[in-house]
Amino acid sequence: MLSETDEQLQSKPVAESSEGRGILFVVSSPSGGGKGTLIQRVLNKVSNLSYISAGRDIILEVDVQGAASVRALMADSVSIFILPPSFEVLRQRLQARGTDSPEELDLRLRNAPTELKDYSAFQYVIINDDVDRAADQLTAIIQAERARLSRQGPRVKRVVEAFTASDRSQPATNQNVDVVGNSN
Repeated sequence: MLSETDEQLQSKPVAESSEGRGILFVVSSPSGGGKGTLIQRVLNKVSNLSYISAGRDIILEVDVQGAASVRALMADSVSIFILPPSFEVLRQRLQARGTDSPEELDLRLRNAPTELKDYSAFQYVIINDDVDRAADQLTAIIQAERARLSRQGPRVKRVVEAFTASDRSQPATNQNVDVVGNSN
């Protein structure tokens, strides 16, 4: 009979979840950089990831100033900056959205160079010149961060302990192997 802890461990998806506390992914860019589009694509591909606390890991879409605040409060968050490939592409994206008044559009475009200066404060930068490639990069960052030893240490320790325990319970065999690899 399994203990309650063992049952909880076995019921968790192990391939795509981090151990213990979830990971906070902070995604930022100037308005029109494509962060919302990329996040939606990634949410469709990656399990156990959400905008709210419903998932084990959280992805947060914030402006550059909000990202700085989050990094100050949560040093272990993963910060990702989405960089538009050029000012002209950013202008085209904002105009194509059609959600801003001419005054709002002008303000966003004036603020963009200042917001771009903060890119170096982020751990990762994705140049969003191709939405499929950029979404793949964002997915890869999430998967790589989930695979960090520091994030899955207790799980790795359990696996290693189980491996070494089973290794000790197996009888040692003394088979001789000749040079060509045939067992004697």
